[in-house]
Amino acid sequence: MRKVANVLLIITNILVFFGVIFKSMHWPGATVGLVFGITLSVFGMLFYFIARFRKKSEVKITTYYVYFFFFVMTHGVFTFAIGNTRDVLNAFAMLDQGTNSINNQMAENAKLFNVSANVDVVEYSKLVHELCDLIDEDKKRLVDYTGGVDDMDIPLGKDNMDVAATYFSYDKDHAKHLTVRLEKLNNLGVKIMGSTQFLLVEDLRNVSYSYDPAVISGWVERMTHFLPLSSVLANLELVKTRFLQNQLTILNSINRN
Repeated sequence: MRKVANVLLIITNILVFFGVIFKSMHWPGATVGLVFGITLSVFGMLFYFIARFRKKSEVKITTYYVYFFFFVMTHGVFTFAIGNTRDVLNAFAMLDQGTNSINNQMAENAKLFNVSANVDVVEYSKLVHELCDLIDEDKKRLVDYTGGVDDMDIPLGKDNMDVAATYFSYDKDHAKHLTVRLEKLNNLGVKIMGSTQFLLVEDLRNVSYSYDPAVISGWVERMTHFLPLSSVLANLELVKTRFLQNQLTILNSINRN
């Protein structure tokens, strides 16, 4: 029992320690490490008390004071220092909610215009509608995959840094369902307006990372990789904002003419 308790508590401290480091750096796997570490600590302390109850003279309590002290200190650092990042993640979630309300209003405002005679504008409006529906569907799936939302509509998996990158890279083939429409909207918008002067164009270029020019970053990687879920959701909502704003700009321009 004593050896089992020692092994479990050592593993616990390692998992919690690296879980805290990963959490502070926003690296994937932090939540898994912390959950497993805290869970194992319960079993480790249970085995310790059993061993001490059976052979009190052979199980020294000093060693476990060290284990317990290290665990409490690490957990305290996470709770009071790194845990404050939760407030930032909540802010991203509330930004997403606020932007969504604005986008819904812009979509309603666009319906006030009658431009059925202009084929390109009709096609642009159709693509914007499709894009918004697809983004809303993607956001819903990401939130559902991570446990849904709390009573304030904040995603329970707001700090998850794996699900969005995995979902768009593998389930959605690097978000081709979005990038194809984004490219069409960029081109069609320029065709209608004559230039990009009054349009918010989405940057779909592949670019190299500054720290390693050999590593190429595409649009979906810049939107999702190494970012917590709440930030990804806000990024997606801002894409809707840009093209809904473009739609209103185009409709206003056509209506004036």
